[in-house]
Amino acid sequence: MLRLISVTVLLIGPCLAQDGFVRAMDAAKLALHQSRYGEAQNRLEAALRQTLTFPANDPRTAEVNEALVELNVLLGNYELAEHFAKDSLDIRAAILGAENKDLAPYIIHLAAIERAAGKPELAVPLIERAIAIHQKTLGDKDISIAVDLDLLAGANHAMKRYQNAIDAYQKAFAIRAVALGLDHMDLATNLINLGVSYNAAGKSSECEQSYLEALRIEEKNVGTESYALIGVLDRLGIHYRAENRYVEAEPMFQRSLSIREKLLGPWHSDVAPALDNLAMNYYRERKYQEAEPLYKRSLAIWEQNQGPDSPFVAQALDNIAALYCAQQLFTKAEPFYLSSLKIREKDSLTSLETMGLLNEALNNLPKADTFFKRAVLIGEQGLGGEHPEVAEILETYAVLLRNLKRPIEAAKFEARVKELKAKQAQTTAQKQP
Repeated sequence: MLRLISVTVLLIGPCLAQDGFVRAMDAAKLALHQSRYGEAQNRLEAALRQTLTFPANDPRTAEVNEALVELNVLLGNYELAEHFAKDSLDIRAAILGAENKDLAPYIIHLAAIERAAGKPELAVPLIERAIAIHQKTLGDKDISIAVDLDLLAGANHAMKRYQNAIDAYQKAFAIRAVALGLDHMDLATNLINLGVSYNAAGKSSECEQSYLEALRIEEKNVGTESYALIGVLDRLGIHYRAENRYVEAEPMFQRSLSIREKLLGPWHSDVAPALDNLAMNYYRERKYQEAEPLYKRSLAIWEQNQGPDSPFVAQALDNIAALYCAQQLFTKAEPFYLSSLKIREKDSLTSLETMGLLNEALNNLPKADTFFKRAVLIGEQGLGGEHPEVAEILETYAVLLRNLKRPIEAAKFEARVKELKAKQAQTTAQKQP
């Protein structure tokens, strides 16, 4: 009888572990989808512990690692994402085989994480490995190799190995030209990327020719007034402007602006960058009277679409102030700079508070404390200390201090919150008729 019970436990044990794994993974995926990152991390760590009872190279272990990669990428923890991606790749390679074409996406995924972590030098050999797999299994001219070559070019460009990037883009172009024909839209994108690397390498003429050929292909495919043209038009304009070829840059910027206005309306957010490009061209030519209404219109668009406290509004205010300073109209410039400064301080305040709350949710209370301290400092100094947003931050920080078992500091901030709210209530009452 005892032996029968032991055998039953041995049979039930793995089933319970498997059920626990499935529940943990389902809960983790739901938490990830709903941006509840602290809970997702706890669930995934529970699932990872379950995998210790699984056979070696079990695909479920790879599944947990891949979910942990996604979580850590979202949190910006690229070192951890890299670790889990490597573990996942090792398992997938053991299951699929080192030269299986289905392994290539996992290799490319790890390469993308290395890029995001600022390690393009580690991404390059991974991408080359994926290319070798595709060449062996699909042939040298398969279109998927052109996509791999784009990634290889991008990684080399990030390392400032511009000639290597150019070579990779040119190989990708050759594959696409044979597979798709010389007038396919994908070749236009390829040419634009090639032009960017030519530009970085100081090959101005080649850059210009790549952009012009991309424009020709796009016009042939979508017409002369399509929104698809604005990217290459802007790049051509910026290229000409950088070479002080303002006369050639102007029609590119004007055409980009005209397309946006016609298709999106004069007050769409995407119209503002085109106004800024054209205004900057005039600014560089010292045509300040032509630049001013464009910059002011850009400011009005950002205020209407993004609100008065947007970083885009701050940049637009800086542009106008710089325009006035160039004309030595410093008195006119000052209020624009001051308005921009207030927005930037408030934006920094919001970002710090958000980071504080995120680290509190992840139970990293000391790090949350650091962000809140900086937010309080900026709020007190930048916003004058009596802004409603300062009271909200102080109140949230007091709760954190209670959790950190620092009641004396918490009480100090709670008293400050009461004082601010009393003043705000008094001000509101005075304004009422």
